[in-house]
Amino acid sequence: MHKAGDSLRPAAHALRDAVPKIRESLHPAANAIRNALPKIVTESLRSPPSMASLASSRWVLPASAVGGLLLGIGLAVPTGILLRRSSGRPAADPASPVASAGAMASPSALGAPPEREGALISCKLAGPPRSLATNATVAAGVEARVFGSEFALGYASSDTDGVVLRVDPSLTVLATVAGTSKGPIRRVSPVTSIGGAIGIAIDADRKSDVIRSRRTISLDPPLQVGVSASNLVWTQRVGGPVSGKLWPVEGRGEIDSIRSAASEVAGEPSLALVFRRKSAVGVGLVRGGDAPAPRGPLAYFDGLGPAVGSPAVGLNDGVVLAAWADRAGAEAAWSVRLARFNAGGPPEETRTFAPPAGGTGGPAMSPAIASLPQKGFLLIWSEGPPAGRRVRAVALAGSGKTNGPAIDLSSAGANAGQAQAAVASSGKGVVAFLQSAGSGFELVATPIACGM
Repeated sequence: MHKAGDSLRPAAHALRDAVPKIRESLHPAANAIRNALPKIVTESLRSPPSMASLASSRWVLPASAVGGLLLGIGLAVPTGILLRRSSGRPAADPASPVASAGAMASPSALGAPPEREGALISCKLAGPPRSLATNATVAAGVEARVFGSEFALGYASSDTDGVVLRVDPSLTVLATVAGTSKGPIRRVSPVTSIGGAIGIAIDADRKSDVIRSRRTISLDPPLQVGVSASNLVWTQRVGGPVSGKLWPVEGRGEIDSIRSAASEVAGEPSLALVFRRKSAVGVGLVRGGDAPAPRGPLAYFDGLGPAVGSPAVGLNDGVVLAAWADRAGAEAAWSVRLARFNAGGPPEETRTFAPPAGGTGGPAMSPAIASLPQKGFLLIWSEGPPAGRRVRAVALAGSGKTNGPAIDLSSAGANAGQAQAAVASSGKGVVAFLQSAGSGFELVATPIACGM
């Protein structure tokens, strides 16, 4: 190696002495290109492409100059590299401008660029609120799901009568399915029946049921989740026995208000579950399929006071978002709190949601969450004083950041709440809620459009 270095040293000295001459030889070519470029650009804009003879003569001088410049660069670059190596310095000198520019552009030098969220979309009204049913009970609330390019809404018209409506994006009722229950109805869920038609699943608490607080999840086929023998369990047969266990849930009191959201996580069908347990909210992620199994432990979020409202949950692009109404005590105003975490990661600190300006102000409660087609969520809540609450909504990015203005979904002067929403992949959606009507409540829905 030493002998090879000695043999290269004379050549290196010769090349080093030649560099100034090479640079001087490049000056005429560079000047020629600098003087010719304005004329070339101007003439090329004036001349039609078909004038081949003029174009040929016009490009002779620039081509020669460019060729000379490239030849000089080709000689100068290896010469410089060889001279640097022969003097014992690395080829990329950190002090040189080229090396500094490379370091600035290198992800390893500055760290990878921050991960950007997908295209954020907002939602807007696609029509006025419309009454779909004159009788609806508060205890059963409302359920909404996407049904192909349409939507299905479930509600109870009395304590023992359940109804599912199939509607199009304009809220025209296309089909109606009814069912009855021996006990008070807790929830009416739209499901897909045999043959792909719309069906109905009615949840009612039975004292003899081996699964307590059993609630239907509108999957295809439907799934039921509840509590049995101090475990959160599942069954794939409506009204059937326990099929499998999810998490142990000893202590902390009874579980109620179970809700869910389905999506894919890392290419696997998954299910986010949320429930209320006295003054706490529990959230968990489950692998879907024929044998649901936990994806990590349950996460509990303690309320601000002795009671919390019914929670809601969304799952989209590997992000779990939970929301519930909370307050520090009986004299405090209700507010909506949010908890967020990435699938497989620890939960973030909970935060209080600040409703955007433009509403009635006052307490915020009864949140609901729907997934949006281009990542993110639609958060819905009721805002205002008792007997004067309005239903509002706003789009949230996956990070929980508010995107776009809030929209008022209920009519001015009406008292509304208990909303649920569904948004199709097309961006068309519906928000259904209960609204005071005389001595009872009616089912009202508002069409929306997200990212359209």
